[in-house]
Amino acid sequence: MTSPDNATGSEGIQRRRRLLAAAPVFLLTLVFAVQFFVDIPIDVIAPFQAALNILLNVGFIVLAALVAWGVVKIGRLQLVWMGSGILVLGLAILTANLVGSPISLNTGIQIQNIGALLAGSLHFIGALMAVFSIGLLRPDRRQRTIALAAGYGGGIAAVVLVVLLSAASALPVFFIPGEGGTPIRQAVITLAAVLFAASALLLFVQYSRSRSSFLYMYSLALTFLSLGQLAYLFAVTSGDIMSWIGRVGQWGASIYFLIALFLLFHLSRSRLGDVHHLLDGIFPPSSEGYRLLIEASPDAIIGLDAEGRVLVWNSAAEKILGYSSREAMGRPLGDLLGIRLSWRDSGASANPGTQESEELLLRRQDGREVWLGISVAHGAVRGHPVATVNIRDITRRKRAELSLRESEERYRQLHRQLEIANRETSLYLDILTHDIGNTENVSNLYDDILVETVEGEALGYAEKLRRSIKKSIEILDTVSKIRRIHQASPDLRPVDLDAAIRDGVREFPDRPVYYDGIPLWVWADDLLGVVTSNLIGNAVRHGGPDVRIAVRVEGLEGEVLVSVEDTGPGIPAAGKLEVFRRYEQQKRGVGEGLGLYLVQILIERYGGRVWADDRVPGRPEEGAAFRFTLRQADQDGED
Repeated sequence: MTSPDNATGSEGIQRRRRLLAAAPVFLLTLVFAVQFFVDIPIDVIAPFQAALNILLNVGFIVLAALVAWGVVKIGRLQLVWMGSGILVLGLAILTANLVGSPISLNTGIQIQNIGALLAGSLHFIGALMAVFSIGLLRPDRRQRTIALAAGYGGGIAAVVLVVLLSAASALPVFFIPGEGGTPIRQAVITLAAVLFAASALLLFVQYSRSRSSFLYMYSLALTFLSLGQLAYLFAVTSGDIMSWIGRVGQWGASIYFLIALFLLFHLSRSRLGDVHHLLDGIFPPSSEGYRLLIEASPDAIIGLDAEGRVLVWNSAAEKILGYSSREAMGRPLGDLLGIRLSWRDSGASANPGTQESEELLLRRQDGREVWLGISVAHGAVRGHPVATVNIRDITRRKRAELSLRESEERYRQLHRQLEIANRETSLYLDILTHDIGNTENVSNLYDDILVETVEGEALGYAEKLRRSIKKSIEILDTVSKIRRIHQASPDLRPVDLDAAIRDGVREFPDRPVYYDGIPLWVWADDLLGVVTSNLIGNAVRHGGPDVRIAVRVEGLEGEVLVSVEDTGPGIPAAGKLEVFRRYEQQKRGVGEGLGLYLVQILIERYGGRVWADDRVPGRPEEGAAFRFTLRQADQDGED
């Protein structure tokens, strides 16, 4: 990429060339001013001036032909007006020298002055269209040909008409030898000078946009013509200094038009097939829609030239990057942002059509750090490599990604801690269910021996000890079952509900339990008997010595409702949910702590529901009822 020093040096050379090209215009302006205020008495007629006019103004005709070809190629309608102005001016000067002057000096001046007025008008219209994007749509070839024929044909017809009217002395007198120009001539020349000057100014504005050397030389040529017309305005004889300033203005315009023509061919690498592309760049089609799209984009859109310097900088670029368009234009993007882009070495000269992207952290001009997503598309415009850079502010996304990574790391640490805690818990449960369980069994054996060997009050203590040991063994068995439930994944299959209930009833042979068996199959596993056993045992423990227990089964649509009812003290409304919590003390007595909790997690594992209810609705004192549902199945494993 070109360094800022090199870029500055190149710009300095271009500036000096532009000043050198404008120097003749300044010099001629200085001569005009001196003559206007001093009035040097010189009157010289050169024998070669007519021939020189003819030779130099051939450039007008050639340039008009080239513009006509450009109109056919790219369809820029403002070129029709400008080309017609060039053609009219060239024909007017040529016919004034070849036809008008041999007739009379007045005839030549009439043709030349009216032709200049027509040319100034046409140039002014074309310059307005170029600067203000008027009529820049591309018509089809037929419409372009008609417009070109009308413009050029009308210009030729106008010149011919002026020649005929002048030759027939049908026009007012423009010049009287020894006296100078008449008022009508002065008015025509003044208007022509103003139109050429306005056209030059408008094209210079267009040049400031496109930086086209063609437009720069074109605007200088029009300035020459404007200055020449002003000089003719004050000419008295055809040989005085003002007349010579007018001729030099025309000759300078012819030379500068030819230079503009040369630059056009030079820029197109001497290939006519590329000239219309140059004209397309000098007079671009209406880009208002594109500008609106670029300005409306929430992303920064930046255009770079072959050396990476900024050509386009939209409002989003100002907002995201912190540099105004005035600060960014013409500067290398990498140097502007203070970063080295991975695509910088290849710059915009990479293969057209290739795309690259990267993400980087940038410190803005105001010191704030932002994350940017940058994509670069390489291409070529009129044979010159360019690059379009699209920049999106991804700071929020990057912060979210960072937060997500930090959360994931915390979750991984938590997962590791949970795994360690799970292993420790498994170890403690192994000790609890195995080693303590073995100790409880041994203690139970010794207690059996103790019961057989003691009497009286000691026997009562031995019986209480036996019940405590048995209770401890039951708790260890419940813990083991809960651990088994949590470690294994659900593997449900059709289970005989009637058999599971009867197994639970048989665990309490000394208590009457009413159950009229119904042969039904449900989705469960081997632990289904634990549910009925725990619920019947809960009724036995809390119902009192005279409790009556009933197990009822009712088949519903796709479900089975099982109720374990007792005639014990019942459960208050406020405690119906609390009974399923671990180690909750209830008004029915000290709860089993884990028994009903085990029932709840098993029923939920089977896809059912369990709840505490009144045996007689609305009358808890009449006893409690524990009800649960299970999904019904058939013996073959279907719902």
